[in-house]
Amino acid sequence: MLRSEVNKYFHTRVFWSLIGISVLLLVLYSFLLAGMNQVGLSNYSFLDYLVAATNFYINITFPLMVCLFAAYSLGTEYQWRTLLLPLLEGRSRVSVISSKIGLTALATAALYIVFQCAAILIAFWLFSSQEIILENRSITYVEAVGRSLFSGGWSAMIIFLFGQIALLLIILYRSQTTAVVGSFMTFIVFILLGNVHQNPFAPLLQVSSTMVQSANLSRVNYMNTLAAGVIQWLILFALIDGLLIYVFRTRDIVLD
Repeated sequence: MLRSEVNKYFHTRVFWSLIGISVLLLVLYSFLLAGMNQVGLSNYSFLDYLVAATNFYINITFPLMVCLFAAYSLGTEYQWRTLLLPLLEGRSRVSVISSKIGLTALATAALYIVFQCAAILIAFWLFSSQEIILENRSITYVEAVGRSLFSGGWSAMIIFLFGQIALLLIILYRSQTTAVVGSFMTFIVFILLGNVHQNPFAPLLQVSSTMVQSANLSRVNYMNTLAAGVIQWLILFALIDGLLIYVFRTRDIVLD
């Protein structure tokens, strides 16, 4: 069933528009940073650019796109009156909503991979003329790319959770606008709470930032932070998925 979901939604204008917009915004932002370098307003290195571009994408564009795609993938089922079809074919409600969760995960991965591939190419093109310094240590391009990929990938895993929240809001309110705005604003609040003292989700948020800020990961006990972050992510994933499945199984599917 997941394969049919991918074939149906990865060939829509919405999905390819999201891909195109993300690349276009990246190119515009990259030329802005390169221009600032040229006039002496900044001094971005290869890694500095990857971190800046990823932060711009992760904090603004990416979560909005994931929430929009997730809401679209389920909201259109209500709009097109097709949600009952797999149930009439003998599919369980768990398999139906699980396919939407899987579709959201694949869309999140696809959007992130396309962005990172474009960002790495632009980084080599515009920002590879100087040595890469992380704290007091010079690092190679391979290490810089690896750190950037892992840091952004971890952030993508967090954003995927908010795509699931968009699915939950669609089931509750049957409104794509409500689902997108609600899940995106929840993400914004989650990020803002990251700066609150004694935030219980601090390890979850520190995994990504520490990877691109600390040259010596052993010195900052990074493995402990990563382990705590993984546990927190798994707990949130289980809670959101459990609630999502429960709500989908208990609510009537009304074709109005």
